[in-house]
Amino acid sequence: MGVQDYLNKVIESALHYPVTFSGDKKAILNRWLVKAEIVDVLNENGVDPYISENGIVISENEADNLSDEEIESNWRYYISDHERSFYHYNSPEKLFKNACEKGKEKMVYCLCNIFSNDDKEVLVHISTNLPSPIRVWINGELCVSGNPNYFAKNSAFIFKLNKGNNAVLVERSMFVRNRMLSIATRFFTFVVTPFDEFISNKTNKRFLDRNVLNYLKFGYALFLRKHFINPGKK
Repeated sequence: MGVQDYLNKVIESALHYPVTFSGDKKAILNRWLVKAEIVDVLNENGVDPYISENGIVISENEADNLSDEEIESNWRYYISDHERSFYHYNSPEKLFKNACEKGKEKMVYCLCNIFSNDDKEVLVHISTNLPSPIRVWINGELCVSGNPNYFAKNSAFIFKLNKGNNAVLVERSMFVRNRMLSIATRFFTFVVTPFDEFISNKTNKRFLDRNVLNYLKFGYALFLRKHFINPGKK
């Protein structure tokens, strides 16, 4: 079983948790299944998640009888508790212990689903508040990439959803460049808007930069099968 098939099965097994959002209207992704992975060696040029295929969805009652390591290696339900942000902010790192063995890294994964009634282009806007890397996959396609040495605080791009289910995976490192900053203060936001809705007159009035709007409307984002090409190669 491949990683994407595994993630799809995890979503299917979590019907009792509301982690599926509609792709037919603006959606603020703030409900997730979350787990952690311990990574021995980071590949800064990698395009795949450091995720194993042995975690299952567990409830709070089941977690009461498990060790911390077992809890963190399985999928749990997380919902934003940032009332002041109208529950836009996601801070899943608060559910995990920051400690891991020296020389290793702990990654937190957030998984949810977008259901679309047809193939549809959507505007995806992702933002982080602190200098911490984030990577995002939709249907197994790497859309946003970052590592401890490079990251983008804000990302906006057009993505074409498939008819039916579309798995969204977010990777967050427990690494914080400034150790004075608390894990509890970190968050990211993830908003998906159908592009037809975004360019409607009502929405345009709230979008002040016409140049950026035109870029998003007429530009293209290329998701290459080979993400890293050495100089001189064709």
